[in-house]
Amino acid sequence: MIIKKSTARRLPVLLVDDSDFKTGKVGVAFGDVTVKYAKEGDNAWSTFTLDASKWIELGDGVYDIAFGASELDTLGSFEYLVQVSGAVDYPGWVDISENLIDDISVENFNMGAK
Repeated sequence: MIIKKSTARRLPVLLVDDSDFKTGKVGVAFGDVTVKYAKEGDNAWSTFTLDASKWIELGDGVYDIAFGASELDTLGSFEYLVQVSGAVDYPGWVDISENLIDDISVENFNMGAK
């Protein structure tokens, strides 16, 4: 997935039970979750502090984490790791870009139309 630099974004997480590796973990509270992230060029993880507004349960073990613009402010890769007791660790990754196709107007293209 490619996302725009310095724009708050919800990123997906799939938590599955670590005993059978297939059953989605439901009802996980934000206080039971550890989230770490690393921006392009980082040599170590940083800790992301969750609160109820940043941890959204969608169902069947699927959640979103609402990262802010300050976490997503560096071009290149953004990796995140979600850890919950009783669940398999979830590694996520996105690429951060300066501009997305939606940012490019048709006027920027010279298509010969006048």
